[in-house]
Parts: sequence; structure tokens; C-alpha cells
Amino acid sequence: MTHSIHTLAQGNFNSPSPVVIPRPLDLKPIDDLIELYAKAWSPMAKRNVMVDLYRAINTWRLAHNAAPPAIIALDRLVQQLYRTMPSARKYTDVICTGWRVGCNYTANTKIVSPKFDENPDYFRYSETDAIDMGAKCLAMAAAIRAASNSIQTNKLTDNAQTLKIFMAPEFYFRGMNGAYSPDIVSKIVPRLISELGTGWGDWLFVFGTAVAAIEDTVTFCRTCGLGNSKIKFERDVADPRKTKPKCERDLGVAPHLIGSYIYGAEVQNVALVHHAGESRLVAKEYISDKDYKGGRVTVQSGTVPVSRITLPSQGSSSGRSRIKSVFNDERMGGCILNVAGLTIGIEVCLDHTKPGGGGRATPYSGTIQILLIPSYGKSITEMHCRTGGVAFNVDGRGLGMSNMRLNGPGVPQKLGSVVPGVRGAIDIWKPVPIPQ
Repeated sequence: MTHSIHTLAQGNFNSPSPVVIPRPLDLKPIDDLIELYAKAWSPMAKRNVMVDLYRAINTWRLAHNAAPPAIIALDRLVQQLYRTMPSARKYTDVICTGWRVGCNYTANTKIVSPKFDENPDYFRYSETDAIDMGAKCLAMAAAIRAASNSIQTNKLTDNAQTLKIFMAPEFYFRGMNGAYSPDIVSKIVPRLISELGTGWGDWLFVFGTAVAAIEDTVTFCRTCGLGNSKIKFERDVADPRKTKPKCERDLGVAPHLIGSYIYGAEVQNVALVHHAGESRLVAKEYISDKDYKGGRVTVQSGTVPVSRITLPSQGSSSGRSRIKSVFNDERMGGCILNVAGLTIGIEVCLDHTKPGGGGRATPYSGTIQILLIPSYGKSITEMHCRTGGVAFNVDGRGLGMSNMRLNGPGVPQKLGSVVPGVRGAIDIWKPVPIPQ
């Protein structure tokens, strides 16, 4: 008996080893999405992942005659969460309306030329940025009302199952120096919502893009050299309400000199998106040297306006951003949005055909139902959306232009243009179905 116990304790027995059943490979997409959902921090990110998880489970169940209890339970939970989401799917069709308006002109003549290379200046109503922004909001509100009136005039099907999209071009909102200050950009959407009033619940707005610029500055130790030590901020004994920088290597024997290094101006070129009380910003990642005169913008440095070289926004994957994003998944706060249960991709100009090939939304083209491209210098060149999906582009070169394509058979029918009583014209496309 003693020998038998010793043998068992040593693990030297002939009992069969436990059978390990490998996890089916086709469950990996579901596993990956569950893990991604746990990492999502924003409501939009969780919504994006939840919609894809809902689809992944449906795809798995269609491929299998029976599902284990765990999959059935997960399916029920996800369906419950999906149906209680504030933007569960409600639209079957979409009407696209685009504001063809030039975003550049010749400042001394106030003329917008149809030849975009003859428009060297950023269009503005005023050289005071706050006044310019307000005037542009008034003009855009008038254009939106003209688009809505034209839908009624043309007797297009307009019901609660039809999503209406209004989109303006890239660079509609920016000042004479290439960019507004961030505080002005933050007031654009509230101003537009106030101007429009109520009754726009079934409209998705892309109010073009707005450009803000701030100095990208780093505090460093001049004694140790840039990048050779870390800076910590300690409470200022002379004024406890403030902090002051100190080098971690400063032991108090010989005080280290602290300075600032300015990398340039971080340009935050963001698409302004609004639907049913929710607003979102989609930042452009890939900036072009042609986007800004001489590749520079003027920013306020203290009390003095200073010209700075342009830098992409932090988190950009363009290769020129000093600070990278912690996520490389566009569903986690990037160019993928879930709006009313629809998966929508937004590629701002160069993001549509980024350097190296493909577009920013390419990896998600199998789920994107509507692809929106506000631009200044791009057209629809690739269909980064699923079969039957809609791609819509509004460009701000010259007098402006727009285009709409379907990823599959059929050609969208464009109605005649409407002059909204302000600059530009409105293009309206007849309703088309949205793929399920």
C-alpha cells in the first residue's frame, strides 16, 4: 500500500491523461472581439465592437447546425445588448446630399475660380476667425435647409426608415492662417445645432472638416540635453497653486537649467459628425504638404502669432506623428463609427488612398455599409465598403464637386443641383438601399 501511494505521489501511474480538446479556429473572430470589447473605453468604441460581435456570432451560427450552450447564451446576451443600444439599426435606405462649395479663393478679388490651382488663398468671410466661423455656420445652415427642401420638392421617399446624409468638403472651417484656435473649433457644432433647431433626427451631418492648430512643445533639461533625462513637476513653494519643472537628475548641488523645445504646430483636421444628438470627431491622419501654404500654419505662441511647421495630430499612424496611438484598431476611436446600427467609415481626403496603398478603412471594408469621403483633392478611387455598400465623396477644389458610387450593380441617380441662396450648390442623389 505504501508503495502504491508513493507511486501515485510521483505521478507514475498508468491512468490515461486528460483529453484536451483544441478550441475551434472559427471561434477566434468571436474570441478576439470579446477581448477587444473589454479594452474599449468609449461608448462609440464599445458600440462598434458590439455590432461586429453581433455579426460574427450570426455568421458562426449560420455555418453550424447546432451551437453549444455557451454560444447560445452569448448570442442571447449580445442580441439583448445590441437591441438596447441607443442607435440600434432603423434605416433601410439612404439619400445623399452634398454641398459643392469651394474652400479656396483669391483673397484680393474675392473670386472663386473653377480652376482650383487659381485659388491660392483660404476662403474666409472675415480675417477675424470667430466672425469667420459664425458666417460659415450661417451659410452651412442655409445649405442644409436647401437640401431638405429639395428632397420635399422632388417628392423623394422621406420617411423614418430613410437616412438623409448632408456632407460638406474638407477644409470648410479654417481661418486665414490655415487653422482656427481649438476654442473656436469647439464652438462650431453647438453653433450649427442652434442655427438648425429641431426636426433633424433622421439626418447624419458631416459638417466638412475644421482645422485647429496648437504648438507641440516639450519641456526638457538644458543641462542634460533633450531626451537625456526626465522632467518631473513639483509644487512651487513660492506659489502652491502652481507647479514648476525639475530634472530628475537635479540633486540640488548645481541647479539644472530647464527649457522648452517646440516641434511645430500640431494640426488637428477633424471631420465634424452629428446625428440625433450625438457628435463625433474623426481626425485626419495623413496630412499632405499641399494642405497648408508652405507646409506651415500660424499659431498663437503666448501673445505673439508665430508661423510653425505642420505636424499630424497625436496618435496618427502616418509616420510623422511624435506620439503614437495605443490602439491600431480603427474601431477603437478611429475612422469607424456605428450610427443608428450602421457601420460607417469616414476617410478624410488622403486617408482614402494613404501612402503605401489602400485606405485607412480598408481592413474594415467587409463590414462598412456607408463610406464617406470629405476631401480637398480626392475622388472615389477604391470601394472600402461591403457588397452593395455606398461610397459618397464631396470635394472642395474649385467650385466644388461630389460623387456617389455603389459597390455592385446599379448607378446612383443624381438629381439637378440646387442653389441654396449662399455660395455653392447642393447635389442630391435618389434613395438607394443600404445593405443589411
